[in-house]
Amino acid sequence: MTAVKDVISQCNTGLVRGLSLQIIAEMNHLAPNILASIADLRVTATNPQAVNLFMQPAADPSRARKQAESIP
Repeated sequence: MTAVKDVISQCNTGLVRGLSLQIIAEMNHLAPNILASIADLRVTATNPQAVNLFMQPAADPSRARKQAESIP
């Protein structure tokens, strides 16, 4: 019998990375700056191709302020 934890550990979201990035881009198009890149932060991921380094700006107040200042 396969355990759920075994299935999840074998799931490779990197296979749909392009689609994930397209969805993030569309979200930001529909609602500008809904997700902000955190690629410039020192984030360590065991599989960086399977992680989308984006977060809601409100989760980081300093980033939210910078983004709000950049909106015309």
